[in-house]
Amino acid sequence: MDKYNFVIVQSPQVVINLEPDQKPLWGQMTPQQMVEHLSLRFAYASKKIIAAPFMTSERMAFYKAKFFNGHLPIRKNFTAKGLIPDDQVANYRYKDLKEAISVYIKSVEDFEHYFKINPIALTYHPFFGYLSFDEWIFYHDSHIRHHFYQFGLIDEKDNPTKQVISVS
Repeated sequence: MDKYNFVIVQSPQVVINLEPDQKPLWGQMTPQQMVEHLSLRFAYASKKIIAAPFMTSERMAFYKAKFFNGHLPIRKNFTAKGLIPDDQVANYRYKDLKEAISVYIKSVEDFEHYFKINPIALTYHPFFGYLSFDEWIFYHDSHIRHHFYQFGLIDEKDNPTKQVISVS
């Protein structure tokens, strides 16, 4: 399945299967935190929210090259402590998981729409800097798969690579 189809078409269909009491296979996020976390990244991509950088532009360039040239999945239990503000993960933005999922689906639609009317735009990711539509699709594909594996929404076997991205 291609990355675009997974991100735009399939991820909204998969996320609706998430239950409020579903436990992650690793990590400490709740289902609602995970969905809100993913939605926020789509909001960055479509310029609904302008993020502050998490690090220097030199470090961003390093991690961008490592991530986009490595074609490696995000490692389990990866945390961005000190890089992603705690309030972006710890607090709920929406009243419940159902509302968070609705926002996620709308965020995916907004992302697709934004780039349909701005096909050559570059929008800001606070960890990687400015990204094109294709780079956002690559990022979202990896990021969504990571969290969908985390909650058992998709089977990890469709990405058997053992080597992983880590921040050091």
